Amino acid sequence: MVGAIPARPHRAAGIPAGIRAVGPAVRPPAARECPAPAAPAGVPLLHGDIDGDGCPGTATWANGVLTVWAAGTAVRTRFALGEPGDVVLLGDWTGSGRATPAVYRPSTGMVYEFTSWAAKTGSVGPAITWDSRRRDGVARVEPGRDGRDHIAVTPRPPPRYAPTGRVPGRT
Repeated sequence: MVGAIPARPHRAAGIPAGIRAVGPAVRPPAARECPAPAAPAGVPLLHGDIDGDGCPGTATWANGVLTVWAAGTAVRTRFALGEPGDVVLLGDWTGSGRATPAVYRPSTGMVYEFTSWAAKTGSVGPAITWDSRRRDGVARVEPGRDGRDHIAVTPRPPPRYAPTGRVPGRT
């Protein structure tokens, strides 16, 4: 039919021209209220979504034992992990939404990223092992654009010496 006027798409009330209604409005999910995890005072804390529930969990690592804390004051689980001098990190290395441990060994520069937690009757999941090529470096977790966390190992900064007021070579 020549000169026919095309049908106009239906516009819902309140929607500006040029935007079509596709379905019912979707509201963002309500903010999840996460309980505050507890751990002893004075101990370095590691944070990550350990069980994949969207809430950060807390763990501590000392003397080769990684302790995962539940909300309140209860210890949830303990794992033997690493060697003296190692650095333990928590991150989502696989993009699964669950943080798992990783170990950076400054003496060798090796990094071990564990892909799962140990079951009660088994061992820790397989580790992805790689050489950071940095001995005695500083390891930290960096979020990636791919939904996974990554470990960055940078050189340790040189030590800073406090001024003593003495001139070198004079007594």
